[in-house]
Amino acid sequence: MKLTDALRRAAHLHPDAIATIGPGRRKTFRQLESRVSCLANALIGLGLANGDVVAIAAAHSDRVLETQYAIAWAGGIAAHADPRLAFDGLCALINDSQATILVLDDRYAAQSEALFDHCTYIRAMVFCGDGPCPDLAKVHDALIIAADPMRDRDIGGDATAALCYHRTDDGRWLGSQLSHHSLCFASLALAAAGSFSDAGIGLQAITATAAENLVFSGSLLLRGSVQVFVDPDHGLGAAISEQGVTDLLLTAPALQALLGEAADAAPLAGLGQILIVRSTLDLQFGPGLSGAAPALAARYPAARLMTAWGTPELCGIATLQPLPVSAAAAAVGQPIAYLELRVAADDGREASRGAFGELYARGPTTLRGYWQQPDASAVVRQQDWVACGVRAAVTADGGLLIDPTPVAIEA
Repeated sequence: MKLTDALRRAAHLHPDAIATIGPGRRKTFRQLESRVSCLANALIGLGLANGDVVAIAAAHSDRVLETQYAIAWAGGIAAHADPRLAFDGLCALINDSQATILVLDDRYAAQSEALFDHCTYIRAMVFCGDGPCPDLAKVHDALIIAADPMRDRDIGGDATAALCYHRTDDGRWLGSQLSHHSLCFASLALAAAGSFSDAGIGLQAITATAAENLVFSGSLLLRGSVQVFVDPDHGLGAAISEQGVTDLLLTAPALQALLGEAADAAPLAGLGQILIVRSTLDLQFGPGLSGAAPALAARYPAARLMTAWGTPELCGIATLQPLPVSAAAAAVGQPIAYLELRVAADDGREASRGAFGELYARGPTTLRGYWQQPDASAVVRQQDWVACGVRAAVTADGGLLIDPTPVAIEA
């Protein structure tokens, strides 16, 4: 399997159906596939070779989606950076990835020259924003228009498709290597859970371009669904209503903003699925969800309410749970399809149910290792099992309770 399979399938089955909706832009699946193949050719023209890394420092958008799939089409690797990173942190991440091309939007446009100077391996920049293009960058749409379509290089399977970074307690960056195989299986698992509608309209309210974005997009492509991209300052509630959104992916902070924005709004029946992605940090410091279910049910009475939890090592999504959540704030539900979870006691044996120990995972959605970090990779991958960096306990129904205090995974 490879990341571009779902795109090619959607273009074959639904060529003239709308695939993406951006600010003032609509593209069919046929157009999306063509644009991806042209952009892949353009990236190769900028020097991208098989296995090279392209860093993406931009908020998730229709152009970023095209970029993600174009990188895979060309046989490259996408390194995802949180677009809220400060300059020094972004430079450190890009240098760690050894990216040769940088894709940026309006947020970093004014810093493009400084980024070029401080990022050792960068040879070219692509601008995917809506404002003026920096002098050192090429315009995303202009590259597509000028390039010819190319055949998919058909690189997939265990080849690395994406690097999803997180920072350790001592300030180092670790990039989880996620293969085509892993991301495809995670998308299939999410689709198998019935989390999304067939031929629906999906919206992602997640700031960073991360594993969850790729998994969610892959599931929507498998369903033949439209993907809507909006300005986060426009207001989620307004976008959901105006675009007729049926499937919504959002973080816990975005949920709080949506609830505050929709406090006095009339009920909206069209939204069918809401998936709230929580990180371990959300469990530790974020707002609880105990009061969210009644408020969401009043505003979106037809919506199926779900939460997801995961780590970068597990493609961002490892468990699913319906709302209302368990009384235990750190309950995260049961594992997704294809993923096996195990809690180890201090002596290495499997812990009894209800007892906390270190969490391990096994299955096709786990990482290959950490980018350019063989010692840390040897620690995180122990034979078939992956150390998840958290302590957990298995509940009576096979679900998980997470201890929000992180566990260091270091050589």
